[in-house]
Amino acid sequence: MVDLPTARQKLAELRQALAAQGPAALQTTATWETHLRIFAFGQLDAQTLTDGCRAGAIPWWEPLAAKTYFGQLDDLRTLRAAMEADTGLSTDKPDLSTTMTWGSWPCPIVEGLPPALDGAVLDQLFDWGANPLIKDFNGGSYYDKALHESPSGVIHAFLSHGAPQNNATRIRDELLAAGNTRQAGEIQQALGLGGFFTKVDNRTLMETKYISEPGRNSILRTVFNFGAQRVNEVFETQGAGSAMTSCGFDDYDRRAIDAARDTLEKLGGAPGDAWMLDKKKKAALAEPRKP
Repeated sequence: MVDLPTARQKLAELRQALAAQGPAALQTTATWETHLRIFAFGQLDAQTLTDGCRAGAIPWWEPLAAKTYFGQLDDLRTLRAAMEADTGLSTDKPDLSTTMTWGSWPCPIVEGLPPALDGAVLDQLFDWGANPLIKDFNGGSYYDKALHESPSGVIHAFLSHGAPQNNATRIRDELLAAGNTRQAGEIQQALGLGGFFTKVDNRTLMETKYISEPGRNSILRTVFNFGAQRVNEVFETQGAGSAMTSCGFDDYDRRAIDAARDTLEKLGGAPGDAWMLDKKKKAALAEPRKP
């Protein structure tokens, strides 16, 4: 991993060289370590990188990997289209399966700058033919790495392009058994199965949903209290505290309450029939009286 001050200093030097020499200056990066080149190319515009590739100063795989790492989908598309139109002197087209690996799991190359892990970028690479089951250097797969460490958007990209679902459910269950509910929640969300349900007591059910967003993670806990006939929602955002809302059953979606009641019963709870009886009473009161 490269330290950020060094990476920024090298980038500044490269920008000066580009201003003086044009794309040929990119040849000076050949002696840099790989992670430093990927960082630098992630900060340069697609046209400069295209010119450098066509001039033979750098290979196409490096800017494509950089744009994948930093989640720059528009630049990635621009570079790939340019490469397909005219490779120039850099005639070796990269294997996009390898390009995909730069954005599939959280392996930082520069201190303080983790990969974007953008599911839309992976979707595009898979659409272009990247293999979702490519192996890593240890004989495992990047799909398994993603299941263990990546957000739901990345996992969903793998799943929607042929990666086996049974791997996802198996690893989800292993993570739950190990107490890693956050990553299990990422897989659950990628599978489109919603949140996890917990029986708090015989008359209370809690649903927990894990929400991944760029740069932060959030948790939504919805508590259905059948004794008090209230729903409390607690939204916790990483680094930003929490907020709670509360309302009675009358002001909440009835289908969600009925589904929660069924789930609580399946988990061994006893929500009782007070909610159902109250619904019937209110429905009867709402009926117009006969003259």
